[in-house]
Amino acid sequence: MSMTKIVFEYNPAKEFDNFRNTSKSVNHRKPTERYLFYLKNYGKLDRPKVIRFVNDYISNNKIDIKAVLKKIEKRWDKVEKYFFQRADKIFRNNLPEDKIFAYLTIDNRCSYSFGKKYFFIHLNINQTNRTIMHELLHWYFWHNGGKKIEKVYGKKIFNDIKESLTVLLNIEFQDILKGVKDLGYPQHQKLRKLIEKKYKQSGNIYETTDYCLKILQKRS
Repeated sequence: MSMTKIVFEYNPAKEFDNFRNTSKSVNHRKPTERYLFYLKNYGKLDRPKVIRFVNDYISNNKIDIKAVLKKIEKRWDKVEKYFFQRADKIFRNNLPEDKIFAYLTIDNRCSYSFGKKYFFIHLNINQTNRTIMHELLHWYFWHNGGKKIEKVYGKKIFNDIKESLTVLLNIEFQDILKGVKDLGYPQHQKLRKLIEKKYKQSGNIYETTDYCLKILQKRS
């Protein structure tokens, strides 16, 4: 089995990308407290200012970034084989990516980019494996039908299915998540329940996504 390598890094300049991306989130319109604090004290979103802001935050809170990254990577190393084995089985395919970058962020909202092959993870070490698995499920979906769904049915339907499918973490991965739940967004709760029911009945991710499409098309 070939596994995608998750490369853990911290780059203050990347914090700008995360702030910019999450400030335009379609899933959560309200800005995070940390982003609002930045705007209040630094004004307009600007990469050099964001770098200064996050460096000050890390220094003032005495955060040892190297130690945090080491702990996050160590926790992921313990479960990555089990995650990829199960995800490959669910999607009947492995990820066609040699590596994906996981950038640390001081914010509690994390963005990603399929094209640039990165996602963000927050500093809460107890939650990072859930975040990593959550984001990787997006990648699996993208490479196994999601890209086509976005092209044919539009960004909203793609996003609704993408975010709702992470309910699979509560079905297939609870032992390696040690009871940590993937809660999802309020607007996706009904669809997540339908996905959970359908997936448990069929055990087939593609029947489940087709079922989602039929439901969402009726609603639109």
